[in-house]
Amino acid sequence: MPHVMEWKRVSELCGTDDFIPQTVYTPYTETDKKRYVLDVVLQETIFFHSDGSSELGISLHDALKQQLRHMKDKDDRMFVGCGPSVSIRIQACIHALPQSAD
Repeated sequence: MPHVMEWKRVSELCGTDDFIPQTVYTPYTETDKKRYVLDVVLQETIFFHSDGSSELGISLHDALKQQLRHMKDKDDRMFVGCGPSVSIRIQACIHALPQSAD
């Protein structure tokens, strides 16, 4: 699957293996397991690119403030043909902050 190979390159592209921790989804019922695990069709990873930057992604600060004028293809439609429920996982290249000496 090409999107899995792209995801594995994220640490190479970002220069870090640190990511926002997320819990693994566990379905509550067999129906949930069928609907959200067995019958799911995964989409390719979405990468964000900015004009004038060789770096991959956008800053969390800019995303929260909706300051996306430098993001390429920001007006492209996404999630076309998806059902009423879309699950989105955010991966971030985060550099560890120094521990305080408290």
